[in-house]
Amino acid sequence: MGCKLLTLTAVVLSISGAHLASAADMEIKAPALPVPVPAYNWGGLYVGGNIGYGWGAASNPGLSFVDPAAIFAGYFAAGGNVTPNLNPSGLIGGGQIGLNWTLSPSWVAGLVTDFQGSGIKDSATNTVTPPGLLTSLQSNSEQIDWFGTLRAKLGFAQNNWLLYGTGGLAYGRVATSGCICFGAPVGVPLNFTGSNSTTNVGWAVGAGLNYGLTSNWIVGVEYLYVDLGNVSYVETTTNPGALASSVTINNHAAVQIARVSLDYKF
Repeated sequence: MGCKLLTLTAVVLSISGAHLASAADMEIKAPALPVPVPAYNWGGLYVGGNIGYGWGAASNPGLSFVDPAAIFAGYFAAGGNVTPNLNPSGLIGGGQIGLNWTLSPSWVAGLVTDFQGSGIKDSATNTVTPPGLLTSLQSNSEQIDWFGTLRAKLGFAQNNWLLYGTGGLAYGRVATSGCICFGAPVGVPLNFTGSNSTTNVGWAVGAGLNYGLTSNWIVGVEYLYVDLGNVSYVETTTNPGALASSVTINNHAAVQIARVSLDYKF
C-alpha cells in the first residue's frame, strides 16, 4: 500500500512539473499599442476652382449736377431726384492658387489669390412727376464683370479640419450706366444718358472652412465681403438747348459672396 502511494505521488509530481515547465517556456506578450495616426499636413502649394453666389450691398447712389441751362435745380428741389438704389446679385465662378505654411500642429498661415468671372448685376427704373413739372424716367444699372483678390490667411487646424480668417486686396471691373429721360412739352425728347466702365481697387475680408479628403484633395466653403469702392458716370444730352448741363451719378460697388471650392495640394 505504501509503495503504491509513493508511486502515485511521484506520477502527480512529474505531471505537475511538466506543466510548470511548459508554462515557464511560454512567451508572455504585451498588449498591442494603437499605431498613432499622423497629423494632416496642411502645408504646401495648392490650386483649384470654385463656384458660388454673390449678393450686393446697396449701391446708395449719390447725385450731383452742372446746371447752366436751369433744368435740374428746381426739378430736383421739387422731389425729382429718384435715381434707383441697386442691390446687385448673381452667380460667380473662378479659380484660386495658394500656399500654406504649418506654424505648429494647430496653426496654419498662408497666402492665396483668386480670380472670378461674375454675373453680379442689377438695374431699375423709377418714374416721377413733381407737382406741375415734367414726368421723367430715371434708370440706374451696375454690373461687376469680374473681380479678384490677393489675401493672407491664418487658420486653426484640427487634423483634417481647418478653420481660417482671411483679408487683403481686392480689384475688379465695374460697369455702370443710367438715364434721366424727360418728355419735353413740344415732343422733343430731353434725355440725359451716360455710362462708365472702370477697374477699381479695394479690399476683401472673410472666413472659411476646409476639409482634407485625402492628402492631396481638399474641399471648402468660404464667405467674403468684397468692397470695390465708388464708380461714377456722367449723364449728358444731345439736345442743343441743354448741352452745357449734366448729371453725375455715383454708385458704391460692394458684394458679399459665398462659394464652395475644390483644391489639389501638391
